[in-house]
Amino acid sequence: RSERQHDSTMLFRPKPSPPPPVGPPPWISPLLDASGGQAFTMAAAALCSLAASVAIYLVTLALASRLNAWQRLLPWQRVAFAADAVSLAHAVVVTPLGVLALDALHRHETASVDCGAGGWGSANLATAPSPDVLVVACGISCGTFVFDCILLLAYPAECAVRFAAAGGSWIMWLHHTVSIVVWPYCVLTSRAAVFVAWMIATEASNIGQNSYSLAGAAGYEGNPIHLLLGIGWLLSFLVFRIIPAPVVVVGYVRLFVAQDCGLSRVGRAVGLLTLPIPLMMNTAWFWEMLKGAVQALGLGKQTAGKKQP
Repeated sequence: RSERQHDSTMLFRPKPSPPPPVGPPPWISPLLDASGGQAFTMAAAALCSLAASVAIYLVTLALASRLNAWQRLLPWQRVAFAADAVSLAHAVVVTPLGVLALDALHRHETASVDCGAGGWGSANLATAPSPDVLVVACGISCGTFVFDCILLLAYPAECAVRFAAAGGSWIMWLHHTVSIVVWPYCVLTSRAAVFVAWMIATEASNIGQNSYSLAGAAGYEGNPIHLLLGIGWLLSFLVFRIIPAPVVVVGYVRLFVAQDCGLSRVGRAVGLLTLPIPLMMNTAWFWEMLKGAVQALGLGKQTAGKKQP
């Protein structure tokens, strides 16, 4: 009888509940929840940008070969000339898109660097939703970056000479590969998208840079037009990259360093590690630009002194 009671007890004993399903880690969850429409839009923009970059590069080579100054250009200068035309077109297109994205994020109800007392998931700029214009701008930029990487692979020697003044080709590899991976993740998951919008808006300085380079290669070096383009490049770099840097640093500290503001550990680590890179690069490049401008003025004074009777 005791055995029968034991069997009946075992028969009606509730089965243990299965373990809860293991979900994705916190850093990947926002990517899985991202809008499929935005991902498709970004991919389409990237493909169109890549195709446009190839077309602009080839057309520039064909047209520039008719210039008188083309024959005196070295091989690396010819590659740089056509690549600068691509970069100029990219900067002209994405700069207004980046500015519009910054304005949309600034006007959003979550435009604050204060996470408040809500902790995880509180409304703030770290988790402000990405506007569609930023999705398109990010896709266009990534497409151009992929094209630049193709050039780095196809012309390693020429690119090494081209980027020697900027620190070498590895600087461009670092900038482009990090941007291609981090920017889409931030934009599609609406994590720190405001910083991506700012970096895209800073392409405004590349309008002056590439115009200055193209004019010099086309034979206008020493011309007043070339000088004005150089001054415009320096001022645009100062306005878009250097002056806003303190505001960006304050946002970086408030959103990433002082608190997590709804970001996962991986998302916060990505922000902590990657955002200082463009800030440091911009500072270093601006310092080199200032030294170059001072040297140019010094050479100009020396030349003027020699011409005096």
